[in-house]
Amino acid sequence: MLRAEGLVRINPGALPTAPESFDLEGTRILIHDSSVDGLAQYDKGKRTGTEAKGKLNSGARDVSLSGNSLYVLDGGGRLASFTKSSAKKAFSHKATSAPLSLAKAHGRADNADSQNAPPEMPAHISVDTKGTLRASYWDDESLPVSSDLTVHANPASTTAATRLSIDDKAFYVLDPSGRRLLTIPADGEPSRITEIARDAKYVYYEVVEGYHSDSLGDLYSRYVYKYSAAGDIVATYALMPMNDYVPSTYLKVKGGHVYQLATSGTAAVVIKLKPQARPTKMLPAKSAYRTGATPAALGEAAPASAVALAAWALPRRVAYTDLITAVRLANLTWTYNPTTNGNITQIASTLRSKVVQPHQLRGLTGKKTMTGYPYAWGGYDSETTSSQPAVWSNFASGISKGKYAGNISSANGSYVSGTVGIDCSGLVSVAYKLGVKYGTSSLLDGRFFTASTAKPVGGDIYDKPGSHVIIVQDRRLETGKWMIVASESTTTSKVDKVVHWTQPQDSYTGYTTGKYRNMDYQCTLLKC
Repeated sequence: MLRAEGLVRINPGALPTAPESFDLEGTRILIHDSSVDGLAQYDKGKRTGTEAKGKLNSGARDVSLSGNSLYVLDGGGRLASFTKSSAKKAFSHKATSAPLSLAKAHGRADNADSQNAPPEMPAHISVDTKGTLRASYWDDESLPVSSDLTVHANPASTTAATRLSIDDKAFYVLDPSGRRLLTIPADGEPSRITEIARDAKYVYYEVVEGYHSDSLGDLYSRYVYKYSAAGDIVATYALMPMNDYVPSTYLKVKGGHVYQLATSGTAAVVIKLKPQARPTKMLPAKSAYRTGATPAALGEAAPASAVALAAWALPRRVAYTDLITAVRLANLTWTYNPTTNGNITQIASTLRSKVVQPHQLRGLTGKKTMTGYPYAWGGYDSETTSSQPAVWSNFASGISKGKYAGNISSANGSYVSGTVGIDCSGLVSVAYKLGVKYGTSSLLDGRFFTASTAKPVGGDIYDKPGSHVIIVQDRRLETGKWMIVASESTTTSKVDKVVHWTQPQDSYTGYTTGKYRNMDYQCTLLKC
């Protein structure tokens, strides 16, 4: 349908820097273009301009186009609104009294630890058939947003009409009481099911199935199932493979058709999917799925201690929605100003000798666009967290306030005030939503991660207490050698920043596998 050249930057040894989202209406298609911090606009296959240029703040997790209105959800869960007076005009930003954050609390009322977890960011935004803007979350809630850009309903009191579940054989759609409404059998290992669209007549589910190959590692197939309101399957769509790069939003349903955003070389492609002949039948619901807030209610063994119970009760929705945060911090761009962000005199005189600038920032003159958040020893700066919350709110805020970018020295023995960036354990703490920053020596204390001698799999961490920790996204065999697909904030080989790359497993000698207590290991970054 559309092949947009130049929207993908190839990064050797790492994932490409590619569009995060798209939307379309009629003959118009908008695709996120990180190189200009805007949305590339195409009409009838030709690029006609750039919308919202310089207005996206922290990327574009999702985009929703509806007539002369445009909505953009950024990486921090904030919503920007744009309007135009006619089809031939460009979109202009709709000013609001304050940036709208669609993030919502997701802690459990009966567990104090989970209350400290960062707010849940919306997964998608969309305009329904009635013209209402809705924000959808990974816990299956879909909340309407009013015309003045405020959340219309109280997230804490909103209950989704259906819930989604999987086991080792099938995907399930459940009613609020836990009774199975739909059963979708799987040919491979069920990994994830997501409702991607719904209207008065149809509902669309995306499912992901996993397959293992000794020579190729883990492979994944994605399908979209279209069901009628009566529960009859109408169509099945097979998605283009995406084992190397998965955008934040890669599916849209418009006018009863399913569209996919993918990459091909240096091009972003938008594909109109065709229904596939794939035998699938709906099975009758024969048993109720037990739900509850305690291990006993779910038929699980009681945790051995109060600490273990607290860890069990933490939010379980880690994996794709959370671990992709680490990939985002490796690919997000930011502007470095050596006059301010490289000015060492702003650091206390007694600490300046204990600050060493990241290699990629040395000797730069004039403002430069950098890719990947810089390494800062003890740092905790991301899209939603801050090393010094009383001074700046997140990484972008700290940089805009002129604070010092990065510090690769551990000479101080602790975080150096005034430096902006994130270290290895800070990245793990952010990606797994631990609520506060932990160090490499405290991650394997059993509260969040349990040490294991097993070979690492996607969703694990690889930790060397007192030294370094990485997030394992995948382990695969390449030309007879085991490789780790890792997300990490590192100072290896003078990289000095957050990266997402493939490294030989033997380069992590002495590391211990850590398994997150609340990880859904059926859903990891490269599976979902």
